[in-house]
Amino acid sequence: MVDDMLTGAALDPYRVPALAACWWCGSAGPLTREHKFKKSDLGRMWEGTESLVWGDGTELRPLRSMRKSRDVLFDPGLCAPCNNDRSQPYDRAYEVFSDYVWDHAELGWAGWLDMAQVYGEEWSTKVPDLARYFGKHIGCRMARDRFPVPPSLSAFLDGAPHAADVQMVLFKSRPHYDFYRRAQAEGDDGRGLWIEPGLGYVSPSRGRLVTYSGSLIVNFVGVFYRWELDPDGLDPFYDYRRARLHWRHKLPTC
Repeated sequence: MVDDMLTGAALDPYRVPALAACWWCGSAGPLTREHKFKKSDLGRMWEGTESLVWGDGTELRPLRSMRKSRDVLFDPGLCAPCNNDRSQPYDRAYEVFSDYVWDHAELGWAGWLDMAQVYGEEWSTKVPDLARYFGKHIGCRMARDRFPVPPSLSAFLDGAPHAADVQMVLFKSRPHYDFYRRAQAEGDDGRGLWIEPGLGYVSPSRGRLVTYSGSLIVNFVGVFYRWELDPDGLDPFYDYRRARLHWRHKLPTC
């Protein structure tokens, strides 16, 4: 039987109950909420403006708090030690990456991102930390969408060299780049933070999710991630100093 690609409410029969324990370490909690975007990202955007605008594809509304708003937080899924202490090196690596892509518009036509330009001589240790930050984001996203978090993500955050069933590649998005350029030409900033809708393939014969994908975008540079129950080889960005910047429209939808 052919797997079906679904999104939104069509995935409801394949969801699991909300987490009762930290998906990373298994602790019973209490559980905390991870930010969908780093507070440093939101704070950078907040500077010089009275408020930010949040949109979910159906409506736009003011963002009232970058710390407590449900719009910028995942559901509870990580214990405080995992969310605040154990993941600090990963958070810091992401902040450096985010600052770099935020300020380098020339990446819109670059074919590669040289991680030594981002992190200097420490790139070989900082790039895996960046990938582990994305791993934390993916786990929280899947938990928020009520899908089982793959054990490979916990192992990856614990120091395994790879998340064996999760692909991660970097990309540049032409629509986001064009939006940024138009805004700049009109005297506006145009930079933003984006999360693509999560998509999943399900296997009716096995009665379960078999693929889940999404992306996180800073300005027009993002990471596309895809978990597969039966992966067919991975080529993650974090294995390289010069990470390829794909065009988003040339990557799979799911």
